[in-house]
Amino acid sequence: DLKNCDEKVILKVYETLCDSNIEILNFFKDLVFPTKLTIELLNNESYKENLKAIMAEFLYMIAQHKKKIFTQNNCQLFKEILNTSLNLLKSEENEDNNNIEENTTSLFNIGLNIINLICKTISSKKTFPVLIESIKNFIQSRKWLERLSAIAIIGVMAEGCAVPMKDNIEDIINLLINTFSNDQNEKVKGQCIVSMDYLTQYCSPEINEYYDKIIPMLLEGLFSKNEDIVEKSLLEINYFFSSIDMEMEDYLNMNSELNLKLFNG
Repeated sequence: DLKNCDEKVILKVYETLCDSNIEILNFFKDLVFPTKLTIELLNNESYKENLKAIMAEFLYMIAQHKKKIFTQNNCQLFKEILNTSLNLLKSEENEDNNNIEENTTSLFNIGLNIINLICKTISSKKTFPVLIESIKNFIQSRKWLERLSAIAIIGVMAEGCAVPMKDNIEDIINLLINTFSNDQNEKVKGQCIVSMDYLTQYCSPEINEYYDKIIPMLLEGLFSKNEDIVEKSLLEINYFFSSIDMEMEDYLNMNSELNLKLFNG
């Protein structure tokens, strides 16, 4: 019984499972048991980050290569996987990781990748309400990591939940803009731009209608003292203008105040 084993033993078992890649998944006649066991172990807060990361990697491997697992047991297992992934996002271990968004092995990124797979596999009628509720709860948190998680979830929902996202696009855009303007955490601000980029990719042409709200946000990012925010803003500005078939010069000519600010900046 792995639950009663030493952490080193559990780590070795999961390292072996992950090293075997998809071959080991074909070995199991029923993946429900190892999936539920992994979820239970991941929810043990006493385990160290390196152990949680390798277990999360195995859960992602199952989600990536055996997507039928989401629909087994009348879709109950997908709910457990989704809740576990949400917990991975806001795990305290992420707070000490300076590059959790770029680090592909961080608990944050693994959790986000699993949510992305769920959105692409399960009907948005099941996933959208659950994730929107999580976003509403996370965005109000005093913890920057939970607010970052809320904004990041919006980004991964853009593709798999495109239809309901388009139906609620104005509220979602307003949330991103308000968070970018008011949140004091630079990582949260940067993630707002990244998620806006995903919306531009997957929620067009509906998003184009709100260019007069989105462009000022992106231009504001150019004046940030944070280089990462400036870089992300510049990339998204170029992409967004190309998607709405408008030249930046034409927009600035219509907005003399912004034009003057850019010129003086």
